[in-house]
Amino acid sequence: MNKIQKTAILGLMVLSGSAAGWFMGNHQYAKWFQQYAVMDDSQNFNLLANVPLVKYEKKFDFGILSGDIGTLAHEFHVTNTGRGTLLLKAPQIENDSVKCSFSKMEAAPDETIKITVSCLPDPEEADFIQTVYVPTNAPTEPELELTLVGSVYPAVWTQEKSVEVAGVPTVNTFKTSNRIFSIKKDSTLEISDLRVTDPQYADFFEFETSEMYSYDFTDVSPVPESGKIVTIQIKPGLPNKIFTVTVEGKTNQPEMPTVQFNIDFKAPGSHPVFGEINSDFVPYLPENSPAQENSPARESIPAESESDQNIPENINLESEIQP
Repeated sequence: MNKIQKTAILGLMVLSGSAAGWFMGNHQYAKWFQQYAVMDDSQNFNLLANVPLVKYEKKFDFGILSGDIGTLAHEFHVTNTGRGTLLLKAPQIENDSVKCSFSKMEAAPDETIKITVSCLPDPEEADFIQTVYVPTNAPTEPELELTLVGSVYPAVWTQEKSVEVAGVPTVNTFKTSNRIFSIKKDSTLEISDLRVTDPQYADFFEFETSEMYSYDFTDVSPVPESGKIVTIQIKPGLPNKIFTVTVEGKTNQPEMPTVQFNIDFKAPGSHPVFGEINSDFVPYLPENSPAQENSPARESIPAESESDQNIPENINLESEIQP
């Protein structure tokens, strides 16, 4: 065996030893890592042995309500799905109209606590949302959020509480409209006896109602069950000033037996003849207006005036032409 062969064999032995050492070292490292991982999982298991976990309903939606609803209440269920005892603390309430009561303040594993939350919605606001915050000892849910939401609408309501009329019609009958809706199911809305409550202006108004269809509800929220279109006819002769009249009618809904809205007459704008019109401007009333039914008749105008008598019957234009 020559010198070159000896050198090659020695190099091969060194490489083989290095590879074996690398394999054994990584295998041992992997074994140590696996043992550490098992130990870490065991430690985590021991830590979770006394920890409570929470499962609960976070929000309840009452949906759309109508009429005099009074106080609303819902019972939330909070279940301890962990291995430790669940402890609840006094709730944090931001609104005085919200109340909260507990069936108990602690729960063993797999036990459930019942929390009743009640609220009195503000009648001035259609939509409401109320939340109660309950501190706990659960690491994943240090604070429960129990929320009540919903909407309160009258059984019958108008699209416009005040129908605005810019200027006052005095010559021709003027028409406008308002829509009236109902969210009561299994009952078609009916409107009757619509009138202006002020007898001074009552004779100037007439009302007609017509049926609404489902495609008329596409821009309405909440979506009504039925509705009527009220056509308002305003006769000529109203005083040209800023004022408001109230319209009232009867419905077939026991929860809302009457319906009401206003008609607001705003300051008129410019007139093509009179220019800017102020609120004191009162135009002439037509003879057939309700305001003039009991007024004396106007004096008749003579059919022929003095200026008309000086006008010749025939004019000979040819006599004026010079040759």
